[in-house]
Amino acid sequence: MGLVAQALIKFKAVFILPIIVHYLTKEDIGIFRIITTSAGFIIPLVTLNIFDGSGIFLSSDFNKESLAKKYSSLISSLLIILPITLFLAGTFLFLFNTTHPYWVLIIIFVFSSVIFKAFLTPYQAYQKSKKIVLINFINQYANAGLTLIMIFLIVKNYYSLFIPVIVLQLMIAIYLYFDIKKEIPIKYYIDKGFIKKVIKVSLPLLPVYIGEWLLASLSIYFLAYYYGIEEVGLYSVAFSIASLILILRATLQYFWFSTATNLLQNNQMDNFVKIYKNVIKVYLTVIVVGVIFYLFFNHLLINILANKNYIAAQTPIIVLALAFGFFVFSSIFNGVLYGLGETKIIFYGYLFSGVLTVLTSWFLVKNFSVLGAALSSLIGYLMLCFFLFFMVNKKIRFSTYSIFNKHNIIMSIYFLLSVFITFYITNEILKYLFGFLIIAALSATLLITKTFNFSLITDIFRKEK
Repeated sequence: MGLVAQALIKFKAVFILPIIVHYLTKEDIGIFRIITTSAGFIIPLVTLNIFDGSGIFLSSDFNKESLAKKYSSLISSLLIILPITLFLAGTFLFLFNTTHPYWVLIIIFVFSSVIFKAFLTPYQAYQKSKKIVLINFINQYANAGLTLIMIFLIVKNYYSLFIPVIVLQLMIAIYLYFDIKKEIPIKYYIDKGFIKKVIKVSLPLLPVYIGEWLLASLSIYFLAYYYGIEEVGLYSVAFSIASLILILRATLQYFWFSTATNLLQNNQMDNFVKIYKNVIKVYLTVIVVGVIFYLFFNHLLINILANKNYIAAQTPIIVLALAFGFFVFSSIFNGVLYGLGETKIIFYGYLFSGVLTVLTSWFLVKNFSVLGAALSSLIGYLMLCFFLFFMVNKKIRFSTYSIFNKHNIIMSIYFLLSVFITFYITNEILKYLFGFLIIAALSATLLITKTFNFSLITDIFRKEK
């Protein structure tokens, strides 16, 4: 049930996308994207990332009295830190964004997100995954419902996207506060020694989040600067349609990180290698089939989920789908390195990829607009994926996975054939026909050759439930 809910959470944006693009302008969508993206960068900075840094300390403490002191210290520290950091962030945004009132909305968004995260932290620390999934599911679909009410009955602009997020985050945070108080008495108390330990963990993690943010978001600022907010709206719609691939990342987060960590920490290397190889094969297959689907059916997806005003998003959707495929793959290797305790390598991977994205975004966006933004993401995720892959093989010290095997050769042939066909065929009906034929032929080939089995994955999912 948890896995299905995770997938449905990712589908939420697609469910309401046709209504959003019908009633809102590209500019409205672009403004909302600028607000949320800017807030995403600011949130870990204004909190000094203390909630992510505290996880390791909270999860290992099962004494209620000790836990209450630690959590109270976090909340009390936030009460001191947040007003100061929000003031500094707001001042900075005001000075560098004087033509529009977005800076006020960004600060409000940051505030509600921080409060929401603060009261969700205990559930994450104690890995209450069912509760977290349920909270996120309710949050996302209540958000969708409230957004539709705003659009149909109240206002048809970016506020119809902004207000539901703020209202629901604060409402759920209030509920979580009272729910937590049943188990943990929260009071004003600061354990300076504990906070120092948390900051020593939290601050080194900041570059990882910044690197990930650069990979996913930097290009939209170049788009806004060179082409205007409307192009950000176009890119955002392409991003939403292509992000269906990221459902696969949600499934990895559901089982892979914990499974890899348990096997590696307990030195069950034989079991790890079997599962690791099978995970790569299965996810490679699904990703390639997904990208092939986007290659042949991107025009149909735009007609269903958007409209003719977004037809320029066709090629960027394909590029972003491929980029997200590499991001999903990097999560597999990320999970292995996390299980090995090699967090520094993850840090260097994101730092390197983030810097590369900075260097490529300016040139690509300036010359190719939305397609350039998609290409910069593809380059960044591709480099991240290969860097983490080679580091995994190096750290485990034996060949865990060979790139040149029968399964990969089959997938490569079908992928290249798909690219060739879609490049030369312009008739959409023929594209759809060839798309079905290619996916059917690929599926038949994999069944005949038996290059992987799904049983290990389904076993893992069954255990996680």
